[in-house]
Amino acid sequence: MDGPEFEAADAISAARAEDLGEYADTLLRTEPTTMEGAVALTRYVAGLGAWQLPDDDDEGDVADTPNNWQKVFLDTLADALDNIRVTG
Repeated sequence: MDGPEFEAADAISAARAEDLGEYADTLLRTEPTTMEGAVALTRYVAGLGAWQLPDDDDEGDVADTPNNWQKVFLDTLADALDNIRVTG
């Protein structure tokens, strides 16, 4: 398919995908500061649909290495829990 309508839709789709990638990067790297926040974040991520998660085939800024968004999230969560334990 080609044409101006397709190109416009493709541009919108690409922009939305970029926004979703930035959102995912922020979500995966934001450390909660309370135990309640850690639980809420974990449940939120567990409830996301596959389309809302980073594409493991992309080599973007979402993960330190490709195919590894889960590691980034779990490292962030572990760091948060360590900090909560120390300050709590």
